[in-house]
Order: sequence, then structure tokens, then C-alpha cells
Amino acid sequence: MIPVLHRCLFILVAILIGSIPFSLVTAYLIKRVDIRRHHDGNPGALNALRTAGFAAGALGVIFDFSKGIFIVYYSRYHWTIESPITWIAALGAIAGHMYSIYLRGRGGKGLAVTYGVLSGLSHGFAAMLMGGVSFLLKSLNLSPPMIVLPAILVVNVVYWFVYPFWLSRIGLALIALLLFTRYSRELFNREKAS
Repeated sequence: MIPVLHRCLFILVAILIGSIPFSLVTAYLIKRVDIRRHHDGNPGALNALRTAGFAAGALGVIFDFSKGIFIVYYSRYHWTIESPITWIAALGAIAGHMYSIYLRGRGGKGLAVTYGVLSGLSHGFAAMLMGGVSFLLKSLNLSPPMIVLPAILVVNVVYWFVYPFWLSRIGLALIALLLFTRYSRELFNREKAS
């Protein structure tokens, strides 16, 4: 296949795979319920857990994590971690999940996909770091945005010193920006409500 065509098709496939709402599908298959009509209306894994039970939530997390890591590993197999294609595809998977084309732009919050992408990019280091910081912040009974946003910020700061590649720094900053755009709405809505 022509290299440019292969790259363009891969980025498109990454967005399409990222857009698959696995939590919505698993909740419907397990309990025959549309999770968008319950709780916060989010088609993500946490809402699947709340609405359709542990199995739907766990499968949603596993599939969302898997789509992130699959896209990165496929890209790393054909290119390198410092290839722009790897980072564009990773961002495409996360953005595809958050703004799913199958759900007319209303996707999940992207946390499981982000963990999958970070696991693929750093062989688990960044995801474990983000998970550890999130766990510590969760013990302080903070809201989800106040957990996720500092955690991704810590990952960015650590990456800045551990990985000297400029593309990694830009890619992680863009991932943080995507998470910030998704979680900031929730953060600002909470502030208005109180």
C-alpha cells in the first residue's frame, strides 16, 4: 500500500475505532438499557456501571482501554513512538471517544482510552503514574475533574524530564488539553450549581 495512503487510512481507522461506544453497547447487550437516559447521560463506563451493573462497566473499561492500547501498539509496530502518525492516531482515538461520530459528537469522558493510549506509549509507566496520583487524590474525596486534571498535569511534568523527545511533550500536552476540555465543563457546571 502507498505509505501516505496507509498513514491517512490508519488515522481515519483510529478515529473510527475510538468512536465506538463500547460501554453503551455492553450495557445494552447485558441489561437492554440505554445508559444515556440515566444518571448523568454520559455513554461512558462509569455510567454503564451505575446503570447496568459491574459486568457492563468492567467490560466497557476493558474495551475502551483496549482500543487505546491497540491503536498505539499497531502504530508503534509500523512506525515509531516519535512518529507524528503515532501521536495523531493516539489523539484521534481519544478525541474519537470523547466526540464520537456514532453518537453525533456526544461521547464519553475518555479516561479509559487515555489510560490505554498512555500504557501503549510508555509501556504502562504513564498510566501507572496517572493512576497512582488519581488514587491519592481520590482519597481526599475530590470531584472527578479535580482528580483527573492534576493527574494528567503530573504525567506531563514527569514526561518533560524523562522523555526528551519534543513530539512526546507536544502529544502529551494535547492529550491533557483534550481531557481538560472534557472535564472542565463538569468542573464549571459543579461550581455554578453550588
